[in-house]
Amino acid sequence: MIEKLLSQRKLILTFLFFFITFGTYKYISLPKESDPDISLPVIYISLSNEGISPKDSERLLIKPFERELKNIEGVKKISSTAYLGGGNIVLEFDAGFNSDKALSDTRVKIDLTKNKLPDETEEPKATEVNLSRFPVLAVAISGNLEDRVIQKYSKYLKRKIESFSEVLEVNTLGESEREVKIIVNPDIVRNYGLTNKDVLASIAQSNLMIPAGTLSNEKGSFNLKIPSLIENREDLLNIPIKSTTDAVVTLEDVAEIRDSFKDKLGFARNNGQNAIILEISKRTGENIIETINKIKDLIKNEKEVLPKALNIGIFQDESEKIKTQIKDLENNVILATLIVLVIIILFMGWKSAFLVSVSIPSSFLLSMIILSFFNVTINVVVLFALILFRNPF
Repeated sequence: MIEKLLSQRKLILTFLFFFITFGTYKYISLPKESDPDISLPVIYISLSNEGISPKDSERLLIKPFERELKNIEGVKKISSTAYLGGGNIVLEFDAGFNSDKALSDTRVKIDLTKNKLPDETEEPKATEVNLSRFPVLAVAISGNLEDRVIQKYSKYLKRKIESFSEVLEVNTLGESEREVKIIVNPDIVRNYGLTNKDVLASIAQSNLMIPAGTLSNEKGSFNLKIPSLIENREDLLNIPIKSTTDAVVTLEDVAEIRDSFKDKLGFARNNGQNAIILEISKRTGENIIETINKIKDLIKNEKEVLPKALNIGIFQDESEKIKTQIKDLENNVILATLIVLVIIILFMGWKSAFLVSVSIPSSFLLSMIILSFFNVTINVVVLFALILFRNPF
């Protein structure tokens, strides 16, 4: 049976042509990643409450969560840390855990517990630890410009990059959070017969979403809209503080509005200049080389329209590492083929040397076909295994 099959040269050449053609296509089209898609059995929960002490953080933030989270199925260990301004909780699960179910159960417990937290506490965040979600590229925006200008263009680039379907998220480092300061003049407030509490109460009662319902009549039903949201500086200045039959005292009459930024908690610098860093993470299964090339093309095009004083630098490019490893792999395959070709030519002739030499790249391309059937990406682990297997030395 095997002898008859081997005697069919046309059939064998057809299979060989198929392996080479289809394998080459799969090798080019398979997603290339820096790190494999490995979900560690760890879920990280961050808690933030500005100004809270470590002792109060442990008592008011961490303890309520620990009592609920310990009931999650599959939890092996719970570790927590309290610090000034918040705390964090690390859940370790048994090996082979269902990451989607574990994350869903964790978020359910968070929803059940967060109503027990102080009102000033920010929304708790639960994050699954996955190696493929680490940043693959960092973009630094800097220059001899005002921080406000740099921040404006960094947000512009961030929106552009996030519009790519291959990008999972873009985190910002060194950015200042916007803050609107209301500086009340106490003398003017007293002259109007008001107190600071009156001013604070008027501001607190504004910028609210008020469900007004609908108005029905013989012509139909109409939604009612109450314009109570503050959208710009004028809306803030026109907040009424006190009204009489003759006049209305607004916030503009008793206070000064300053549009500024909160104090920075962290700083980023690029070549000695203040900078804002954009850390870009790609989606799992996307081609890292194509994704980063797409971002680089965007930055190259945007440089032509952005101010010349704005410097945009790229670093932490993970695609360079995968490119180097792919090049090493290809060099190993070519080198192994040439060495086998030369050696067999010396002892067995051209015909046998050609057949044996063709088997090396064919088997490599066949492995690409097999990888595609198992939805395996070309990553560091796969490349390292292939390089070891193909290395003739």
